[in-house]
Amino acid sequence: PGQRAPVHRQHRIDADLENCRSAWRWAVAQRESDRIAACAIALMRYFEVRGRTLEGLELLSDAHAALCSAPDVPPLCAAHLCAAIAQLHVRLHRFDEAAEWARRGITHARAASAPARIALALCLSVLGLCRHADGEYPQAKRFFEQAIRHARAAADLRTATAVQGNLAMVLAALGEYDASRRLMLELLARRREWGDWIQVASLLN
Repeated sequence: PGQRAPVHRQHRIDADLENCRSAWRWAVAQRESDRIAACAIALMRYFEVRGRTLEGLELLSDAHAALCSAPDVPPLCAAHLCAAIAQLHVRLHRFDEAAEWARRGITHARAASAPARIALALCLSVLGLCRHADGEYPQAKRFFEQAIRHARAAADLRTATAVQGNLAMVLAALGEYDASRRLMLELLARRREWGDWIQVASLLN
């Protein structure tokens, strides 16, 4: 049930999207950095899942421009914004921009006083996808493995699972077929447990 909660949250956003936009813009105008850090990745995932990537990118980029030009921006807020922006760029196949935003996010995450493992996991995953797109599979594998470690440390099973799927594809590209198959079967069992039948079909394919 806990893993399906994001789906229900997306339906609630659907029903009240304009108020969500207004609340986000108010938080940006008021420089509510803690609220923005808490919501940036959820907002990104909403627009990513709904296939409205450019809309999400505009909202997140506007927030970054408003908040992160100041020298006193909290690193955690900046890290989450950069990670979310990087993820949307990679969905648009803008790999150079995605890698640049991911590297910024990692710099901010490492400067944060509190652990920013979710932001780190997303940024490392983006770098892995960029290296995968370039055919640099050993580097992609290294980034994906680091991303999984950070996601698990943050108890973010959703991100860890998504990155494991990418890692399985890289292992296959490297000729590590048994390891890739084991990982895919593990992911398949988890997706079935969650009732995520679209991903089950994708994994079977």
